Amino acid sequence: MLCETCFNAIPLNTTFICPVCSARFSENKKICHLDTPFRLLAAGFYSSEILKNLIWMLKYEGKSVAAKPLASLIEKHLSLTELTFQEYLLIPMPLHSSRRRERGFNQTELIAQHIASKYRFTLRTDILQKIRFTKPQMEIKDFEKRKENMKNTFSILHEKDVAGKNILLLDDVFTSGATMYEAVRTLKSAHAHTVIGLVAAKAGQ
Repeated sequence: MLCETCFNAIPLNTTFICPVCSARFSENKKICHLDTPFRLLAAGFYSSEILKNLIWMLKYEGKSVAAKPLASLIEKHLSLTELTFQEYLLIPMPLHSSRRRERGFNQTELIAQHIASKYRFTLRTDILQKIRFTKPQMEIKDFEKRKENMKNTFSILHEKDVAGKNILLLDDVFTSGATMYEAVRTLKSAHAHTVIGLVAAKAGQ
């Protein structure tokens, strides 16, 4: 799916980055936008044509085999950060049931399966649910309207398994952040301790 030359041509980040302004966090400590409720780990940026094409093939062309190289990129990114994530739950961003039937799979869940097997994360696909069908975010340009589109979209099952836990919340791409913010808010409402966003690519740079 992706040759070694193209894989190595994708620039990867080595630190946390700010979800708001994409600033790199020196020593992985917040240096800006301190009120943001989560930190973000983005393997690369959507400006990379190779990375963008991989995500597009997986998400919109139904090529599930693209999940493996995307997982490998995230795994390499995690190794470059030299961070440890012991006792973290790995939760993939859920799809609404109708969207999942239409697509045939949850692309983020496929990526998560590869990552969990390598890092021995506890993968939980039964905690965060998308309960409201929403208009695709890519069709909405205004950030405030994106936030409104995602409002009260998620719910939590098994709240006792979330309370006090550290969570890696996985998605394929971080654009405006409206989806991630709402999912983090939902997890925090169930008393999750720490939530870190983890994505293959972030829009902007």
